[in-house]
Amino acid sequence: MRRICIDARMIRSSGIGTYLRNILPYIIEKYAPEIILAPEDSSSFSWIPKELLIKSDHSIYSIKEQFFFSRAIRHDLFWSPHFNVPLFPVKVKKRIVTIHDVFHLAFFDTLKWKEKAYAKIVYKQAVKKSEVIITDSRFSKSEIIKYLKVPSDKIYVINCAVNFNCFQLSRLEDVDIFQKYNIKKPFFLFVGNLKPHKNLKVLIEAYDLLKDSFDLVIIGKSNGLINSDSIISSVKSKKNIHFLSDITNEELPLFYKNARSFIFPSFYEGFGLPILESMAMGCPVIGSTSASIPEVGEDAIIYFDSKNYFELAAQMRRIAFDQNLRRRLIDQGFEQVKKFSWEKAARSHIELFEALLK
Repeated sequence: MRRICIDARMIRSSGIGTYLRNILPYIIEKYAPEIILAPEDSSSFSWIPKELLIKSDHSIYSIKEQFFFSRAIRHDLFWSPHFNVPLFPVKVKKRIVTIHDVFHLAFFDTLKWKEKAYAKIVYKQAVKKSEVIITDSRFSKSEIIKYLKVPSDKIYVINCAVNFNCFQLSRLEDVDIFQKYNIKKPFFLFVGNLKPHKNLKVLIEAYDLLKDSFDLVIIGKSNGLINSDSIISSVKSKKNIHFLSDITNEELPLFYKNARSFIFPSFYEGFGLPILESMAMGCPVIGSTSASIPEVGEDAIIYFDSKNYFELAAQMRRIAFDQNLRRRLIDQGFEQVKKFSWEKAARSHIELFEALLK
């Protein structure tokens, strides 16, 4: 029997966690692989059979996790859904890694010296020790080739998607949600972790040009994120900007549904899941022309230069007051989101597993 092991300790995270929560059920059905989880996750994800669990209470990016990997991994195939791979020798025949982006290398000068050292070592080991690399977009593939000098045929692009069964309207009432958070409609919406490359500075500068007519809702976590303190302070000091860090999965669809537009100003993205989430909820999208965003949005969103807050403000005005534009973007968004499927993505993962296990 072929033994597969998957490091799923980031299953609670937003981006990587969403990826794991949607891909894992298909892989478990196919292989019944052993799953590495933190102890607190074990009871939360009842769809993972208990007999498959390998529990680890070691922190991500720690030296202790590396010793744990050496003890725990005795398999035919090991899949890491993040570049944080085992660095010490492990008893495994084949290895596969998902590298969602190479932000740490693309913006190397912004890192502290410890972060620089870790990023260089781990990225290089991830591509060196893995037979196959998965990434989310053609943009990320080009970046991996550029910064890590990896042969193109070693990298496979598998797009992310939206789980329509989970991401649908909740039973909560709109009015209750917005009264709870003291938000006035209409409002613009941003969703994402508050990292510097999310480019909130440009969003806030653009919002300042038309803030009298609209609220701005920023939904994102900052705990443990690098350089997020200055971003948070700039957000909280502005009138009519609502910073929400603990929105539930049931509440989030209501924000997409009621927003005048979702704005994605990032200057670096490996994929951009909130774009598809917005489209699935009928929320028109304004996105920057940077990185993978045009690849995901295509003609179904309107764009601006990520450095130009005047251009963003102009697009916000257009989408706020042009009902025909909004209707067109909503309709095109519904069609665009159909191009992406978690089931298709899972099948592509399984095909790669099968090829490595032969």
